[in-house]
Amino acid sequence: MTQQLRPRRRTTVTHAVCGPDRASTLADLVSHAADAAHERPALTGPDYTVSFGELRARTAGVASVMSPGDRSGDSALTVALMTAIPGLALAGPQRLADTLSSIRTEATTVLAQSRLR
Repeated sequence: MTQQLRPRRRTTVTHAVCGPDRASTLADLVSHAADAAHERPALTGPDYTVSFGELRARTAGVASVMSPGDRSGDSALTVALMTAIPGLALAGPQRLADTLSSIRTEATTVLAQSRLR
């Protein structure tokens, strides 16, 4: 007798805030956060501030020039971040991971606050 394995559906903080059908990628989460708080900073640093609205616009711009096979929302978001944040491309993979984690945290907070209103 063989047992069939079905993929487990993970419930994450993102799913709890947005619903599993609303934000499947970080790019989706950024887009929903931009809907809720367009001008709210997604990232800030010593010499930059990038709002959720600006990040969504940059991501859409990058996606529009990517080839269809490479048009993943998260890929476009990563390229948009590399152009928006001075030095990020040279800072290495850990800095990118930290940046993506920070964006996820901030976007999740924005969406949670918007649901409380």
